Amino acid sequence: MGNRINAAVEEIIRKFVKNPKFEEEIRKLIGGSIDTSELDREYDGLNFRYI
Repeated sequence: MGNRINAAVEEIIRKFVKNPKFEEEIRKLIGGSIDTSELDREYDGLNFRYI
């Protein structure tokens, strides 16, 4: 059950990060860009292990 909760939380975070409006607001706060490619690779690797 814990893995399902972790996966759900991870999916919510991924959706936030991929949302252009969220990215725009974060950029305003930190003045930089967000590179999610490393997180995407990690997610894909974790997803592959649990399927």
